[in-house]
Amino acid sequence: MRSGPMLAFHAAHSIHTPLETLPDSFERFAFIEDSEDRRAYHSMVYNVDRDIGELMAALSHKNMYENSL
Repeated sequence: MRSGPMLAFHAAHSIHTPLETLPDSFERFAFIEDSEDRRAYHSMVYNVDRDIGELMAALSHKNMYENSL
């Protein structure tokens, strides 16, 4: 069975305030010692990157990656 076009939209709001992060990613940036906010921001951007990576892996696993924009 052939299906029609599909739209998936991911809005990454996590890099805006409030600065909230996951403990594992916050610890990843423990080397940033001058500012806890800066460390949290780096952690949040890392989480967005990780989420996009998981999305791309899922598309690839379903053989949908090559037909995606």
